[in-house]
Amino acid sequence: HSRINGSRKTFKFEPGSVDAISAVYKFRFQPLKEGAEIKFPVTWDEENYDLRIPIVDKELLENSPIGAQQTVKVRPYMHDTNNPDIKASRVMIWVSSNSDRIPLRMKTQVPIAGSVNAVLTEYRIQ
Repeated sequence: HSRINGSRKTFKFEPGSVDAISAVYKFRFQPLKEGAEIKFPVTWDEENYDLRIPIVDKELLENSPIGAQQTVKVRPYMHDTNNPDIKASRVMIWVSSNSDRIPLRMKTQVPIAGSVNAVLTEYRIQ
């Protein structure tokens, strides 16, 4: 079913394609090497994209709720194979560099409004 209008529609999925939520989990299991770019197909709103996640830098975040953490900064974007010139990404995400890959901070640019910052304030293991 279409999330947009409830109609039924058939469209082609790229091999290995995942939805946006599954992409988060898939990303967490990828090796994060500085300067590398992680790529895999994602289906979003009835379209196929290549999710690209460049590993931008490493940075020590000292004020996280789980103590000082070495992080990896990533700038994910959806590459539209039908319009390859669009590469805009307005979000930067800091994830812990350990195997948990906890998203600790996010900063994004918002047209007109400026920027939005999100910081993890609590972390519990149950």
